[in-house]
Amino acid sequence: MLKAEIFKSKCPMPDLLHAKILGGSAGEMNALALFDHEPTSSPDRATQAAECREDEPSLVQGFDWNQCVADFSEQRIQKLSGWRGYSEKFCRWLHSNNLVGLYNGCIAFPVLNPAQRAVACHCRNERGGWFYHPGGTTTSALILGNRDAKEVWAFESQWDAFAIMDRVGWHTNADLRHDTGVVITRGASNGRLISDLCRPDSRVYAFVQNDPVNETGKNAAEKWLESIVASAGCPVFWVATPPKFEDANAWTKAGATREEILAEIADANQESAPDAGGSEEERQEESDGQGNPGIDTDVMLVLPGNEVSILECSEKLFGRIAMMETLFSRNGTVTETSMVKDRIILKPVGEQAFRSRIEQYSQCYIQRAGKNGDLVLKQTIPSLDAAAALLETPAVNKLPAITGLVNAPVFMADGETGRIVQRGYDRGSGLMVVGGSVSYPIPIEEAVNSLHEVLSEFNFKTPADRSRALAALITPALRFGGHLHDSIPIDLAEADDSQSGKTFRIKCMAAIYNEQPSIVTQKKGGVGSDDETFDNALIAGRPFILFDNRRGKFDSSHLEGFITAEGPFPARIPHKPTVLVDPTFFILSVTSNGLETTPDLANRSSIIRIRKRHGFKFKKYPEGNLLAHLIGEQPYYLGCIFSVIQAWLEAGKPRTDETRHDFREWAQSLDWIVQNIFKGAALMDDHQSAQRRVGSPGLSFVRQIALAVEADGSLNEQLSCTAIYQMASDRGVEIPMLRPGDQSAGARIIGIQLGKLFTPEVDTAEEEGFKIERLIVKLAREGGKGMMDQKKFVFSRSENAGITAKEN
Repeated sequence: MLKAEIFKSKCPMPDLLHAKILGGSAGEMNALALFDHEPTSSPDRATQAAECREDEPSLVQGFDWNQCVADFSEQRIQKLSGWRGYSEKFCRWLHSNNLVGLYNGCIAFPVLNPAQRAVACHCRNERGGWFYHPGGTTTSALILGNRDAKEVWAFESQWDAFAIMDRVGWHTNADLRHDTGVVITRGASNGRLISDLCRPDSRVYAFVQNDPVNETGKNAAEKWLESIVASAGCPVFWVATPPKFEDANAWTKAGATREEILAEIADANQESAPDAGGSEEERQEESDGQGNPGIDTDVMLVLPGNEVSILECSEKLFGRIAMMETLFSRNGTVTETSMVKDRIILKPVGEQAFRSRIEQYSQCYIQRAGKNGDLVLKQTIPSLDAAAALLETPAVNKLPAITGLVNAPVFMADGETGRIVQRGYDRGSGLMVVGGSVSYPIPIEEAVNSLHEVLSEFNFKTPADRSRALAALITPALRFGGHLHDSIPIDLAEADDSQSGKTFRIKCMAAIYNEQPSIVTQKKGGVGSDDETFDNALIAGRPFILFDNRRGKFDSSHLEGFITAEGPFPARIPHKPTVLVDPTFFILSVTSNGLETTPDLANRSSIIRIRKRHGFKFKKYPEGNLLAHLIGEQPYYLGCIFSVIQAWLEAGKPRTDETRHDFREWAQSLDWIVQNIFKGAALMDDHQSAQRRVGSPGLSFVRQIALAVEADGSLNEQLSCTAIYQMASDRGVEIPMLRPGDQSAGARIIGIQLGKLFTPEVDTAEEEGFKIERLIVKLAREGGKGMMDQKKFVFSRSENAGITAKEN
């Protein structure tokens, strides 16, 4: 599977297939692959490049690849064609795909990073030497083609690669580009760069040059082939260039045909892994020697030891890695992207894994005593101790800081109009956009109507519940884009029955952002407890986390610590490094048919109540149900969200004076949006009573009892505590402090809890839509020994949404 640190530029590259983040094998670095498709016309490259610089600059530390491309004139295209023997059509294809430019008068090729920006270029000077600009750029492979290709062509030189690609019609044959990948190692000493770029079932065809044999009996091309064989991780075949030509480019200049090239590929011989005979010291002597010949100083890293300090080594290493934006610092923890079940997540890089990461950016050496007692460089692999020491240095923070991953574009706060980040890493926010798209702008009236339509089939308890649901749709975009700085509440979705749509609403909200919620299912301590599952989701770095289908008491000091954290929050999972995560990035949701929580957690929630619709026919879309429709039309609905935010920005980001929620910035901003843009009810109407009930175990339990009575069809009947207990048991309502099978105790507990609603003077209570009456009836004692009083209760529906009786 092709993967590499080369990507489509943020300047639009219409002639290349979309770059896509891939996940590597366990413990391996992830990267992006560059693909291509049919070219489109580009009549004025200078104008196009100038427009790109204005709209989406690909400037990194003063380097502008767009300008390099613009400077590569038509005359240069013709000169390249004549010099290397390429067709002008192929040279124009390279240029139109931003794959060739001019830096300081030198022909140059791009080095692109996972943020899809050109961070450097590989240039040929007038004397024929090669250099990278800016200085310190890490050597990396140039990769084109299909990332899933089972046939990969490997070249040490871009001249050979382009010569073969031109002659076989790469630029005109979409099928060839779909079925083949190309890896260019940019030098004979860089064969190792093919490591982890190919599928295990791929076949690599290595186009080997005919270099002269040196005094060691081997030439540079053979050593390159040995490195390819040792690093590819799949079968490698030697494609022979006819002996009378020094390389493939010379062969094509002499007239090699497409048929001749394909015949050599078909006749290629499979190579076996090189024999690394002799002792380790002998092998190092052969490769390095006392004079250290053959060391590539561009990628050399001298590991700590003797005269080299840990800090000195770490400064050089992390400075080199930082430019590529493939490893990140997450509050001091080295982090990379990883693919798990087709989902990109963040993953801490531990000591063992970091050893191989070092090798992907550097050729590692250590200072040792030579034959004459002088210090010489010996090539080596990083030790576990060295990797651990480097990970603990302050230089880790040279890496770009990352907050999390989002799977759709982000509308960033930037002045009065904002800016949209489509793909890649955004240094300002620390977010990496790994997927999705947006259709923007949408006319504001259309946007408002479309978002109203999303919620049209949910049966909200009150108009204010609907307003809070609208706010829930907008809140993630405001949070990701940095428009809200203070805390945001937990979305607490509460229903009166199962299958009412509470979890479905959360999934629909996430779908607009091209996301699926990370589910934290209810568990009771031990391995895989709620807290551990929650921390796993935090470390993975995807923003939507759902505590689904909660029942009974929901009391987590760990979660409350996360919500109230004023800075980075420590997330821990067994046998892994602790990761400090940014709590302001995540969107938390809880769904329940009856939840008891702490008053603090209730006060930090936005409670959205839904009632089940019986016999209701939901709308069908061409894609299926509403969720399928939102997934299929995700760019449009995200554009609606962005248009609402734009309207709010144009109004000056106004806020109301709403004070009925602990999180004032969120409540006041969203209250203005739902009332003035959506023309909805005030955001916090009817909310405080719901907060008090959710934060009061007794009132929450009474609500569940009332729902059980209603489900039994026993509203408006006189019910004993025993009868109510039976209905609650049938509905699975948890009775607090009840031991299994103790029916008499269950009835007694229900009597006590219901009794707390009343006073000697008040025999009526109302709780969120239910009216509860306490009656005293006379019953004959057993054996005819007089009469006795018995308490009975009558439950009925009420239009009053709040609690009007004595509060618990």
